[in-house]
Amino acid sequence: MRLRCRSIYILASIFTLFLLFFSGFCRNGFCNNNSVDRLLSKALEAETAGETVCIQELDLQAFSYIPDVEAACEDCSASSFQRTDSKSPWPDNRHGAGSVGSLQDWGPDLDWERKYFGPLDDTIRFVQQTSDGGYIMVGETCSPSNGGSDIYLVKVNDTGSIVWQNNFGGEGNDFGCCVREVPGGYVLVGSTEIPGVGSYDVCLIRTDASGNQLWEKTYGGMADDYGKSVWVNSDGTMLIAGETNSFGNGGSDIYLFKVGASGSHFWSKCIGGSNDDWAESVQTIGDGIIIAGGTKTFGAGMSDAFLVKTDTYGNKLWHKTFGGPADDLAFDLQQTREGGFVVAGRTESFGEGGVDAFLVKTDSSGNRQWEKCFGGEADDWARSVRQTTDGGYLLGGSSCSFGLGDSDFYLVKIGAYGELLWEKTRGQGENAYGNCAIQTADGGFLLAGETSSAAGVFSDGWLVKYKAEDVTGDLNGDYAVNVLDLLWMSQWLGPVKCSSSQKADLNYDGNVNILDMQLVYNLIGQGPVPKELLIYEILPGSGPVGTEVEILGRGFGPAQGTSTVFFNGLTASVTAWSDSRIKALVPDGAVSGSVVVKVEGRSSNGIYFEVTTGNETVLESQTGVIGPDGGMVTLPDGACLFVSPGVLEAGTSLTLCKIENERNFSGPYWQAYEVRGVFERLPAYLAVPVESGLNLEQIGVYYYNPESGEGVRPPFEYFPLTGNVVVSLIEQSTTFESPQFSGKRLASAGLQVREELFPGYRVIIEVAGRSDAPCAEKIIKMPFYQRVAETSWAADAAMLGKAFSPYTDRSAEIEIYDFLKCVGEELVNNVDTWDFKHRLNHCFHSLTGVEARTCNWISAGNLKEFMRAELDKGNPLILRYPGYSLLVLGYRDYRQGERRVLDFYVHDSRGVDPPSSLDGTMYTWRNYEDWLLPRLNAEPGAINSLLWVYDTPPHPERALQTLSPPSLVQPGEFRFEYKNEHGAVVRAWLGFSENEPEGYAWFVGPFQNGTRLDLIPAQAALRLALNVWNADLDSSAATDLEVKIFKEGSASPVYSHSGNLTVSANRSPALFVHNVPSCVYKSDGNIAKYTLQVELYNSGVYQDGFAVDFILDDGPVICAISPDSGERGSQITINGFGFGTVQDISTVTFNGVPAEEIVSWSATSIVVKVPDKAAGGDLRVTVNGKVSNGVPFGVKEPA
Repeated sequence: MRLRCRSIYILASIFTLFLLFFSGFCRNGFCNNNSVDRLLSKALEAETAGETVCIQELDLQAFSYIPDVEAACEDCSASSFQRTDSKSPWPDNRHGAGSVGSLQDWGPDLDWERKYFGPLDDTIRFVQQTSDGGYIMVGETCSPSNGGSDIYLVKVNDTGSIVWQNNFGGEGNDFGCCVREVPGGYVLVGSTEIPGVGSYDVCLIRTDASGNQLWEKTYGGMADDYGKSVWVNSDGTMLIAGETNSFGNGGSDIYLFKVGASGSHFWSKCIGGSNDDWAESVQTIGDGIIIAGGTKTFGAGMSDAFLVKTDTYGNKLWHKTFGGPADDLAFDLQQTREGGFVVAGRTESFGEGGVDAFLVKTDSSGNRQWEKCFGGEADDWARSVRQTTDGGYLLGGSSCSFGLGDSDFYLVKIGAYGELLWEKTRGQGENAYGNCAIQTADGGFLLAGETSSAAGVFSDGWLVKYKAEDVTGDLNGDYAVNVLDLLWMSQWLGPVKCSSSQKADLNYDGNVNILDMQLVYNLIGQGPVPKELLIYEILPGSGPVGTEVEILGRGFGPAQGTSTVFFNGLTASVTAWSDSRIKALVPDGAVSGSVVVKVEGRSSNGIYFEVTTGNETVLESQTGVIGPDGGMVTLPDGACLFVSPGVLEAGTSLTLCKIENERNFSGPYWQAYEVRGVFERLPAYLAVPVESGLNLEQIGVYYYNPESGEGVRPPFEYFPLTGNVVVSLIEQSTTFESPQFSGKRLASAGLQVREELFPGYRVIIEVAGRSDAPCAEKIIKMPFYQRVAETSWAADAAMLGKAFSPYTDRSAEIEIYDFLKCVGEELVNNVDTWDFKHRLNHCFHSLTGVEARTCNWISAGNLKEFMRAELDKGNPLILRYPGYSLLVLGYRDYRQGERRVLDFYVHDSRGVDPPSSLDGTMYTWRNYEDWLLPRLNAEPGAINSLLWVYDTPPHPERALQTLSPPSLVQPGEFRFEYKNEHGAVVRAWLGFSENEPEGYAWFVGPFQNGTRLDLIPAQAALRLALNVWNADLDSSAATDLEVKIFKEGSASPVYSHSGNLTVSANRSPALFVHNVPSCVYKSDGNIAKYTLQVELYNSGVYQDGFAVDFILDDGPVICAISPDSGERGSQITINGFGFGTVQDISTVTFNGVPAEEIVSWSATSIVVKVPDKAAGGDLRVTVNGKVSNGVPFGVKEPA
């Protein structure tokens, strides 16, 4: 990497900072012989003289401790000091080395990986880090072995290189399942076919520190018995757990026994019932033993996860089962720091796919606290679980839903309460199975298991190591914070313009400057760098004072100590604290605004929290005792509770309350009532006075539980003369007549299914005025985005947010997938949740900086009038009704004879299937009575919600020409295309998903069922077919588009293209098409990350744009051949990249015929002679097993 020349006026700011803290640098060992002082003096002298200085012209001896820094500074065109490591990640394996394909998802970067294999099957089942920083692993091997398979014990160093390895076994099959380090060596447990009394016996082997066997013991009876787990106690004794068919109560039982340090048998126990039960993991705890496994005797399904606690002698104290009607199993457990347990395995009863990874957290008594499923549509499972240093958990297993092969390694990191933090898959295109994952001493993560060979016939042991999670202040990726990071930052001084400069903007002020440099400096040489302090979300996203909220994030620390939580500047009381989750109470006096966590002087990002208007208070209340004869309780406002005779068996004290500032229905349109008392259910009527002479559609009644949000619309009757609403909360329909409410009955409304009154439930009465406004029409011009997922709410939110940003303000750019990520799939898919509008509201504020309001509506008629009134004020709205949403940006109110007609102008991507010659594909008119009303009432028990920006009109300079990222559910295209070695065309499309860490990923095949592709083959060409929209329907727009591709670490594009397009004013898009051929933007043969940036301009003024990242695999890639035809024996030149500096085992083929004579070979050019047996066809280069693209070459016959 190379450093760009910079003006000394920029550099002076950096190096002046160095001078200010010069003593600190020397104190921490970052200067030698005052060389940094000389460097800074030279920089300041140049500044005084008004000269320009390149970084490499300064005294590089100041940084002599940095490897390869001189090579990185050879001239003024260098762009960064990012350090690279030339060490090969491949080990000295048993019989050779192989290349494993790369597939990385989100989370930490790959550190190294190793394979351990022979000509036949090899497997790693368990790994433990040893006291010397290396690792001990156990499994089985068939290459070589003494019989069918042998126990395979391997000791490796801290980078996975083999220190020693050994086999143990006899003439039959032997399997290793678990190994532990003990003083002076290791102890391992498994199963053996020979020797032993039965078919299989438990096998326990003790070795010295070099893996030499000291002794071997077998345990069991006449049938099959298996050893699965061993635990070494502090006194040297050992617990072994597994499965026995020789002893016990049923088909198989848990086999638990204790032995001494020399293997002598102390006692044994069988635990189980009449069917099969077994153990997979065992651990000693303070007052006994804990075991995890499976059971077919107990539980709810075919098999359940099984958690058993015994006393110190193996006598069962209790057991717990976890699962559903199908097969559910536990494979591993660990006691957590607070004394509970975490159990990992697989489930077929719950989750998304056929099988999902399953994690259960319990308290110390085995009572379930929470459970989580992880995976996709296919089969996924967890084989191990470990609690990590931050209080979260690490799952290791296998995934068939994600990755490159039929199954891949699957590593999942979750928080202390089960929230997903990141997940990774790793495979080589065949089958890979992860068996055991651990957190390493350096904070990294390691997963051990097996992977099939390139031919998919035999398996190899496989160890994959990932680096520790990100280090705050480490900008150049070397997992350290030092002067090198300051130099890397220097190339991005100025306004943020790309993803790399965004990374350097540590204080998020939109500029890279001296303030960011100081933040990095403060982290140099101060011991362990604290993790980034970050809030992910707050649940719920709104509530009154006193509400307990959960703050999810990272870097909070294991305990509160002096740390604090602020609600818009007010300190909150904390009820629970962990590194990833805080529970706090909304403080008195809090108003809507940002919630911030402060830890040791550092402040987190702010997440918007809406404090609902005031506290919930009891405005009025009245208590009465009602007995078998029935009775009533009346409030001062005239509301009455009626209980019929015979309902209550004894006198019961009942309190009727009127609630002010109800949490979900607060405002002038709603009245809330609650009945409090000691009762299970109460058939009753509630009469509430409202206005007389109302239309029935102006009244809405809702009966619900404010804690869960579950509710129904109960039957009610309205008496227009007296203005009373009577709500029936009684199971059986009865005739209700009372002289107090006599009058002509207008109508009845509500559900046919009746409900009784339950404690804690509330009755909401909604009454709104009817608009008598004159006929009118209103349209608010809005930016437009097409939907990218199956529902349009994210596009609606992006449109609304974009409307309040000037088109010149790039820092306010909003992407649709930002909303997809922020709100989350689980909440979106739960159409009945009350949290959706609060979550969307807080995401809207966090992403746009604009505050919005939300409200719930019971009556569709009231909702209609409210939307019309707000649109009159110039306020567009997002309407959320069950399962869908609309952006409403206009109306027309007119008459057809005596009938009033109301149409709304909406974004309805589901109702208008593009292309449409009538409505186009953008905004469209929808009639309220015929189209909207049936949808609002489709689920009678559901509530319709609105989100709008109150009393703030859209920005007058908002962009009306927009560029929609492509979507597989809409027209447009964004894909990489290449031919594989078989000549078949492979296409990788961009797919958007809220499950992805960036909101999008690349997929081969249909997005819903496609294969996720993390590395784009280097020979792929890029095709763009993007929709450009014009929301200014009064006139067409002439637009300019710029396409740029940046390589990570470079501020200058490696590829750029400009085009123009005229967009008509007809609510349909114009298509911008551009092809980027292979080789145009690739500069070398290394794996690298690139950013594609597309920007839209109108008359030179920025309107819209988006950027996506992709990672290109290394070569080889053929860019050109010269000549492209010739006779056999003639000489041709192949130009490209990724060929390698020397040929080694690489080859060139002409239509499958290898070239016999290579004239010269370099990384970018090959000179070769056409072989004697060549035929016309594709010419290809193969390097380390990777095949290049094919380029046609014609073979000429001699004249």
